[in-house]
Amino acid sequence: GDLYVTLLREGQMDLLDVEMMCEREIVTRLVSQAHRAGVGVVMSNHDFHATPPQAEIVRRLRQQQALGADILKIAVMPRDGGDALCLMNATWEMFSRYAERPLLTMAMGSRGVVTRLAGELTGSALTFGKVGGASAPGQIDALALHSTLNTIHQAVMQGS
Repeated sequence: GDLYVTLLREGQMDLLDVEMMCEREIVTRLVSQAHRAGVGVVMSNHDFHATPPQAEIVRRLRQQQALGADILKIAVMPRDGGDALCLMNATWEMFSRYAERPLLTMAMGSRGVVTRLAGELTGSALTFGKVGGASAPGQIDALALHSTLNTIHQAVMQGS
């Protein structure tokens, strides 16, 4: 928390990523200080071991929104395609029913790749690609990602 406060005070960032599972007092203090400094807050939750049930994913995203996040983010680890679909269903539910802010959702690893590509259809506003080494499991090469997302976008627009 102290490093973030120093960086906020010195104006060294545009966005601050705050892990929602930190102590509530720290989270609310950082959100408040970031907003006072004109810095947006990405509130995130990472589950590197599993994919929570759909209702729990939606609950966490709604909690991030209630805590004042400007961008809501959750990353989960799927065991199989069903877990990837669970995240995509949760993303759509949050986007279509509750979201007042942009969402960023992804399932990590090879079983989660589809979630990184389907955001335009499910409501996830952005994704991550890699240049060189990945910073998280399942990231796609940025050039390949751009091409694939463009292909999906064109197909979606043709069907509109």
